[in-house]
Amino acid sequence: MNNKGFTMIELLIIIGLLGIVSIMMAINMSGILGSEKEDEYENFKQAIESAACTYIDKQANVDLRNQFKNSGGGNIFVSDLIEDGLLDEEMIDASTNKTILEEQNQIYVFINWVDMVKTCTFKRN
Repeated sequence: MNNKGFTMIELLIIIGLLGIVSIMMAINMSGILGSEKEDEYENFKQAIESAACTYIDKQANVDLRNQFKNSGGGNIFVSDLIEDGLLDEEMIDASTNKTILEEQNQIYVFINWVDMVKTCTFKRN
C-alpha cells in the first residue's frame, strides 16, 4: 500500500471545508458592501439637509425664514441649493447612482419650526 498523498475522503472533506469558508466570506463581503452603500446614502441625505439649513439661515433669506416660521414650514429645493453654491451638482446619490443635478426635481428638504427649534428633513418625490 502506498502511503503517499490523500485518500478520496480526505480530499472531499478539504474541498467541502474550502467551499463553506468561501460561502461565508462571500456572505460577509456582501453585507459589508451593502452597509457601505447605506452609509453613503445617509451621508448624502445629511449633506443636503445641512445645506438647506444653512440656506435658510443665510442673512439674505431672512424674509424666507420668517415666512417659513409663520406658515408652518416650507420646502427648499435642491436646485436652489446648487444655484446658491451650497451643493456640488456632481454629488452622486448612492441609492440611484445619479447625480444630484439629474434628480433635482425629485429631492427637496422640508424645513419646519417646532417650539422655536428648526428641523430640516430630507424628502424625495
